[in-house]
Amino acid sequence: MTPEIAAKIYAIAMIPPVGLQIALIFGAPWGHLTMGGKFPGVLPLRVRWIAALQIAVQVTMTLVVWQAAGLPLLAISNLTFPDWAIWIVLALSVLSCIGNWATPSRMERYLWGPTTLVLLGCVTGVIVL
Repeated sequence: MTPEIAAKIYAIAMIPPVGLQIALIFGAPWGHLTMGGKFPGVLPLRVRWIAALQIAVQVTMTLVVWQAAGLPLLAISNLTFPDWAIWIVLALSVLSCIGNWATPSRMERYLWGPTTLVLLGCVTGVIVL
């Protein structure tokens, strides 16, 4: 595998988490799949901002991984991240992986545990390869 392939797999694997967050913002009844299942059903309006923040973080992480793999940032050509940003993505990926495997929500664990493991593997691949 090459860093470019790892970054592309990362971007593809990030689609479901971002899609979930978008759906949660618009009222999808999938609260049991996020935040440890604390809010089953539709997320209360007062916590939907967390989903929006999560989208921003996930998209930024994807762009950092993409850049670290040496891929162009598409139409956002003036956007660049410092080289050390990939290490922040790695740290966040480790924490996300641990959190999703340790969550009390069984559905969240089954869905996002493997997903975050793939994402962590891809970030590691970009760094190591």
